[in-house]
Amino acid sequence: MAFLAKAAGQGHAYAMFLMGSIHDVRKEYEQAVGWMRKGAEAGLPKAMFFLGFLLETGLGVVGPGCCRPPRHRQAFQLSFLDSNGTL
Repeated sequence: MAFLAKAAGQGHAYAMFLMGSIHDVRKEYEQAVGWMRKGAEAGLPKAMFFLGFLLETGLGVVGPGCCRPPRHRQAFQLSFLDSNGTL
């Protein structure tokens, strides 16, 4: 996991997603949200979707008003875009 954490720390979006997934499986939801948010901000649709899921279900949420709106709708749209950027 050290290699994965190093890659995530260096800005590799898919490594960030995997770190979030590991924390999710371990039920460490606050850390999972943190890594998924980083992956989503790096533009990874899969991370956007799972971040939206975690936030919508309240997992990893500390209190009201602490989070941005879920991004799973944006992730859904991105996953169906063609090379021209149209649905």
